[in-house]
Amino acid sequence: MHNSRPNWITRAQKAVVSFIKGLGNRGEVVIPFIDSVEEGQRPAVSSFITNTGATNEDIANFKSFDEFLAGYKPKTQAVDWTSTLDADHKALVGVKGWKTPADTIKGYSELEKLVGHEKIAMPKKDKDGNYDRADFERVMTQLGLPKDPKEYKESQTFKLPEGVSIDEKLHSEFKARAKAAGLLPSQYAFMMDELAGMLQRGTQALKETNEKNHNEAMLNLRAKWGLAYEQKAKLANALLANYTKDPEKSAEIVKKYGNDPLIIELLANVGDELSEESLSKANMSATFLDPASAKLEINKIREERKFELNDNAHPQHEYWVNRLSELYKMSQAQ
Repeated sequence: MHNSRPNWITRAQKAVVSFIKGLGNRGEVVIPFIDSVEEGQRPAVSSFITNTGATNEDIANFKSFDEFLAGYKPKTQAVDWTSTLDADHKALVGVKGWKTPADTIKGYSELEKLVGHEKIAMPKKDKDGNYDRADFERVMTQLGLPKDPKEYKESQTFKLPEGVSIDEKLHSEFKARAKAAGLLPSQYAFMMDELAGMLQRGTQALKETNEKNHNEAMLNLRAKWGLAYEQKAKLANALLANYTKDPEKSAEIVKKYGNDPLIIELLANVGDELSEESLSKANMSATFLDPASAKLEINKIREERKFELNDNAHPQHEYWVNRLSELYKMSQAQ
């Protein structure tokens, strides 16, 4: 950008002006925009424009030296403008491909845009092509590498899945390794966000898979047992509760495993293997039967347990009477 009185001559450009001095004077040229040039640079500008071969007519419509540089096309180069340059400067002009002094000034103007910008020297490499450790850390420190790994911070959006945490010691060790690897704070925060995101997605996918598998297992179990499902499930939970001495622990086990299809089926099968007497002592009813099976069981008990059923004083009389009552209900189930 240019000010109202542009400072077109920079430190680099001053060196170029020295190239132009001594090119010879082609006569007085009227420069309409000379007042826009800094006073100390006006002689050099006048000399430069004169030596381009421009006439008063050529420059009459230009409002600034910048416009002149950008828009003036010399008709002919009246003199060899490099004739006063030494051998090194001439070689430089040839390498750069500068055809006119204007090309030279433009090239150095572009170069000077970089002057004042902070630069970082590349780190040295060893014979194997690896960066020198100390030199590499110097460069990364200039770019923002923290002095202390504790300075690494997660972003404000960083969030681990519920129930997941990072051990403080492991976290500190990880930060130390991140610093050794040359991670900048922004890179560290990005990486941690990505890690948390992967854990979130993985946890959600696992949860959905577990729910799907659980629901399918429950449906399969209900289809397998039919009307006996509710009774068998109660039997499984009763076994869990009755064979744990600590009531609080018993409740915790039932809460954790009481809805697991595998546990329900396992304990229901165990219950089927227990004797009716063992179930009675544990205050649990036997397995649920479909109506046809219940009728068969009724006939079997009547045949095999006549003595207990007919003797009111028998110790198992009440149990077998209650068992028949349950079976009658099962036989009438729809």
